[in-house]
Amino acid sequence: GAIAVGVVGDGTTANKSQPTPVTGGTNYLSVSLAIDHACALDADNHAWCWGSQALGSSNNVSYVPQAVDGDNEFIEIGAGTDYSCALRPNGTTVCWGDPWKGQLGDGDSTTSHDSPVSVVTDQSFITIAVGPTHACGLTAIGAAYCWGSNDFGEIGDSTRKNRVVPTLVKGGHAFQRISAGQTHTCAVTIDNIAYCWGSNEESQL
Repeated sequence: GAIAVGVVGDGTTANKSQPTPVTGGTNYLSVSLAIDHACALDADNHAWCWGSQALGSSNNVSYVPQAVDGDNEFIEIGAGTDYSCALRPNGTTVCWGDPWKGQLGDGDSTTSHDSPVSVVTDQSFITIAVGPTHACGLTAIGAAYCWGSNDFGEIGDSTRKNRVVPTLVKGGHAFQRISAGQTHTCAVTIDNIAYCWGSNEESQL
């Protein structure tokens, strides 16, 4: 695909019309793509990112994978617009990058971070979903918490206020899966019923 910001990760600036290996020879278990960067977990559960703002800096572009700072092990990773988040085995979540909508979940919407910072919550998550400008996590009992942009109600707390820390999704549902879109969120309950909230301009609910 297009490589203007290094998303292909092969160390070049040429667009690719066919699948091209990411450079470095690392074996990855999972990968997450955003519009301007990508992140992946290797076989040792360490995080790597490449592309524009891959590690959070506004002037950072990496055309090859770079290790995320810290001796961290993760079970899940997600790339959003100008930020990324990852879930640790103990249920805590960290994010890094640009927090202009509160996407880092650390209680601040002004300070960028080139290294992972802890999401401020007393909840333990079993899975996370990272969208372009908001993220969500599910607890073991299926409660959903979201943070970041809420311009269209995508946080699900019956407001349009951006949230800088994880905020409980209203409704009392127990979810087993969740996905964060551009301006909306969807989740599936333990009874396999789908619920969506946020923007409905294109009938996405």
